[in-house]
Amino acid sequence: PAPKQQDQKQAPKKSKSSGGGGSSSGGNSLNSYFKGGKKVGTEPFREATGYIGDAYYFQAPSKVHFCMISKDYVGCQSSNPPANAPSVQYADGEHGKPNGIVMEQGSRPAFQGLTDAAYMNHYSSSTVVLQYGQVLEAYGFKCTTNVDSGVICVQGSHGFQFSSKKHKIL
Repeated sequence: PAPKQQDQKQAPKKSKSSGGGGSSSGGNSLNSYFKGGKKVGTEPFREATGYIGDAYYFQAPSKVHFCMISKDYVGCQSSNPPANAPSVQYADGEHGKPNGIVMEQGSRPAFQGLTDAAYMNHYSSSTVVLQYGQVLEAYGFKCTTNVDSGVICVQGSHGFQFSSKKHKIL
């Protein structure tokens, strides 16, 4: 399962999503970000972890957003999250701007208040950059990066777009 205890997640309050997407294909408006994208091989992103099996780590070219795809979830964290995201509760009980987002298999994404580096690669000295327009697919999740919209990840009808300026949750 996704990180819990100190990495509390909270379902987002209904908020106005700011931009991103376009026409839907397959019932998910975020799928438009993947049209024409170049699918990349998973091997450069793979790390064999002891506790969750193989995971796929990447960072956006901006080096602000770090993400991980595991068999159970995809999660991202940011050093500069969107200002208009709803407040979440951190493990210490404080409320504040979320610095992470997680989407478990078959579920709607939720913002998180992370107190550690939950989605950063602790197994390698550097994390591979998923260049703008490239598409990484693993465990049924599909992620890409976009210069204006940050990181976009989808699975079926669910997905998220997460940048320093805006967000969208489906």
